[in-house]
Amino acid sequence: IDCVKSREETMCPVEMAIRCDTICHLTRAAALTGKAIDWDPKKEQVVGNSEAQAMLSLPYREEWKVW
Repeated sequence: IDCVKSREETMCPVEMAIRCDTICHLTRAAALTGKAIDWDPKKEQVVGNSEAQAMLSLPYREEWKVW
């Protein structure tokens, strides 16, 4: 909250946080499908596993939509 107010850089840059979050989502998809994940970081997509790819974009609950 302090960084939002001051516009200063956070302790963890958002780009790093996103990458760390991606690892968690990929781990969850691998655990639920029981298959290894082949990840294309440039396209930010799972390669050859449509079931795991679908798990990376879960629907939002209606009350949490911003738009």
